[in-house]
Amino acid sequence: MAADEVRKYPSQDALAQAETNKPFSETPFGKPYNLLDLQAAECHPGNKPKEIEAREILARKLAAEFHVLKRFFCKPMRLSWMGPGVKRWR
Repeated sequence: MAADEVRKYPSQDALAQAETNKPFSETPFGKPYNLLDLQAAECHPGNKPKEIEAREILARKLAAEFHVLKRFFCKPMRLSWMGPGVKRWR
């Protein structure tokens, strides 16, 4: 998510109202996934069935890796407020 785009709005309600008029691929929440799809399309151009399948597989792998990395970077922020008895990743 592009933090600068989100910071332009004074509240979450203002952000949600502004983003409802845009397609999902142009919102700060959908833009990373759209760019990953474009990256997969550059690696596997063409319209043959094998190329389409390879492009879709790569796009899914890229999206899954992005999601894991996003969770990895958000995890320390969540752990900082948890108590000592909470089971943590090692």
